[in-house]
Parts: sequence; structure tokens; C-alpha cells
Amino acid sequence: MISPLRLVLRHSKYERVLIRFIASKLVERYGVPAICLSVSEEGEGCMTGSVRSVEGVHIKAVLDRIAGKHPEIGLRYGGHAMAAGVRMPLAQVAAFDLAWQEAVGAAMVGVERPWDLHDGSLAGLDPRKVLAEVEALEPFGKGFPSPVFCDQAVIERCQPMKPDSPHLTLHVTFKPPACVRVVWFNGAASAATLGLRPGQRVELMYELARSDYAMGPGYDRLVRDVAVMA
Repeated sequence: MISPLRLVLRHSKYERVLIRFIASKLVERYGVPAICLSVSEEGEGCMTGSVRSVEGVHIKAVLDRIAGKHPEIGLRYGGHAMAAGVRMPLAQVAAFDLAWQEAVGAAMVGVERPWDLHDGSLAGLDPRKVLAEVEALEPFGKGFPSPVFCDQAVIERCQPMKPDSPHLTLHVTFKPPACVRVVWFNGAASAATLGLRPGQRVELMYELARSDYAMGPGYDRLVRDVAVMA
């Protein structure tokens, strides 16, 4: 089972309308509650944000939990089950981030996420043939997402595509034994949080996409989520 994501995005220049839009798009993309924060018009010492949620997670109850358990954060908020607005001191954003992860993680227990639904394993299948079948179903979009596959693997190598790049190249071993390259765009921060290292057993959720990488097989596995297995 893929562990729930808890998304907190911070930026210094987002306009109020834009932060609502970004929070909504994060929820649409990842299927979990998300919050987008920006510097408040009140000044550099304060952050305001927009929160959006998913069915099954009452976001005001989540904020009630955070405010009650962590009054030192100085959280001010208002909203309802699916959306809310927040305000907090800039100095408390890191503490809020941790409290948000704990509260949303607890609220997500038992809630079915879109990413918990997948199209099965590619074990024993030829990815080239599967990709051809996938491409025949295009175009994909809202309400008709691209197929997502799920397989267990062992990490062999994990490295940035380029120095200081947020994108990662993973070399993993699937069953039956075969070391393959997978791509995780913007995965560096998440990999650091998970503590990914060689020898770890993980569960990967990924899509197939056509690739012109000269040393590749003509397709890429694009990682969408990773869970470290016990």
C-alpha cells in the first residue's frame, strides 16, 4: 500500500487567486489534501494559504486538530469540509508542516485515494506491447487517466539526472530479476524524505511513456509514487 502524501507547497510570490488554483490542482493530481502558502499582504512575517481536501477528509476538522494540539503555531483559519483558508507566522511554517503531515496522515486512514487504484503489475509482460496498447487508448485526461502500474522492486542505484537536479534516475530490480532504469521527475525531495538507498525494497507506482533516450529501450517508466516496504 502506498503511504498517503501530505502536500504543503510554499512560495513567496503567489497571488491569492493563484494559491487557490494551485491547491485545487494538487488535490486533483494526487488525490490527497493539499495546502499552498504564500507571503501575506500583511508583511514578510506572515503566511496565508488555501487548503483543499478530498472526499472523506473533513479539512476543517484537520485544522481543528492541529490548532488544538499545537497552539504554539498560532494558526488562524476558517472553512468547511472541503476547503479552508489559513494564516500563520512565517517562523511557524516548518512546525505547521510537521503537524499537517501527522493530522492529514491520521485523517487519510481508510480513505481510498486515486493512487491506491492501479492497473496491476507488468510482471511477465512486454512493456513495449503494453505501451502500444496504452497509446491506442489516447487521449487521456480528467475522468480518463493514463494507466498506472504497480510493482515491487529493490533499489540498486538512486542518483540525480544532473548535479543538483530535482529529477532522479533509479535503477531497480524487479521480479523476475532484471535491473531496469526508471525516471522520477521532481523526486529528489521525496526520495530524501523516504531515505531511499541501495538495497531497499519498495513498491513503485508508475506510468509508461515513449522515450527517445538513446541508451534506453524506447520507453520510460515514470514514477508517480514510492513506498518503502518493511
